Amino acid sequence: MIWNIVADSSCDLHSLPVKAGDDEIRFVSVPFIITVGKTDFVDDDSVDRDGMVDAMEQEKTASHTTCPAPAAWV
Repeated sequence: MIWNIVADSSCDLHSLPVKAGDDEIRFVSVPFIITVGKTDFVDDDSVDRDGMVDAMEQEKTASHTTCPAPAAWV
């Protein structure tokens, strides 16, 4: 049986100790959206961290996150 563990990107899934084989447990991360001013950054492996930090340093308003949409979980 394959188990799927799905969480949003605030969860550090890969730091969890795994007792079963890799083919038995599948970890999936659904990314948050981080909004800085009028720019959205998707919190996945391709996020431009340096660009996001630069945008945060230049932005006068507070940044915020958005939970993944229901369709993203599917």
